[in-house]
Amino acid sequence: MNLNAEQSLIGAILVRPEEIEKCDDVQPEMFQDSILGRIFRALQQLYDTGKPVNVVAVAQRLPDVPNEILAKIFKDCADLCISGQSAESYAETVRSAYIARQASQAVNAVQFTPADAGRQIGGLITS
Repeated sequence: MNLNAEQSLIGAILVRPEEIEKCDDVQPEMFQDSILGRIFRALQQLYDTGKPVNVVAVAQRLPDVPNEILAKIFKDCADLCISGQSAESYAETVRSAYIARQASQAVNAVQFTPADAGRQIGGLITS
């Protein structure tokens, strides 16, 4: 499940913040859960500026998210994370899920017409 990978990625980075370097092509908008995306952005910013990467620092960057919700999210992330060394594989799952969602949205946005359905489907497959 994609949510598990997103939570595991956050947990892995909290365990070993330097693992975020292996996730440089992951973007916050790739997260299906928008709060996890915002947490990821906060983790990136903290790491990039050399500040401590921890739950307190992240929570300070998300003042609009109630502490009870953040506490549950961080607990879920920690529960799913096996080790920080897995951050790269979790990141790949997040990227792949994002690409799949984008492709699905593109396919669903096409209005097929009976006369051109074959050509339209062929165009989607080759693009």
